[in-house]
Amino acid sequence: MSRRVVYTKHAHDRMAQRNVTREEVLETILNHHTTFTDPDGNRNYVGHVGGRPIRVVIGGDGVDGDLVVLTVIAD
Repeated sequence: MSRRVVYTKHAHDRMAQRNVTREEVLETILNHHTTFTDPDGNRNYVGHVGGRPIRVVIGGDGVDGDLVVLTVIAD
């Protein structure tokens, strides 16, 4: 069974605001250089895509172990 990546409305809004594509989110998750758990228990993946730093925040596992993207932060 493969895991799907699903996005909250907030994540979609932030991706649009920050010009981050789904492909860049996946690239960050798969090829991150740093990962940590924040105080709320969410996993954070930090990477560089096209020279730009991107952080993807993943919440608790969704249905059938789906990864739920809560927000995306990019400079």
